Amino acid sequence: MTIEDLDNRMLQLYDELRNRGVLKYKRAFCAACGLPEQNLSNIRNKVNHFNLIHVANICKFYNLNANWIIDTSEKELFRRTTVTQILHKLQLKDEI
Repeated sequence: MTIEDLDNRMLQLYDELRNRGVLKYKRAFCAACGLPEQNLSNIRNKVNHFNLIHVANICKFYNLNANWIIDTSEKELFRRTTVTQILHKLQLKDEI
């Protein structure tokens, strides 16, 4: 997965959470990610990017399945395993 793929998937997640009524405002999404609100526009304009800390934060906050973000074949949005277990499988544990 490239950084652009991650950006696209996280933006898709934002839309999905809005469509499901889980969140109403972009500031709530940004706060859950640990991302300054203005950076969301910069990500859409390909100036900034999401990182694995943002993925871990949003998954923890909304109890999401990180595999849904990282692996586009995953169908379950909400998680059954922990973010730490998934990141450990990806050998990225030290990055969070």
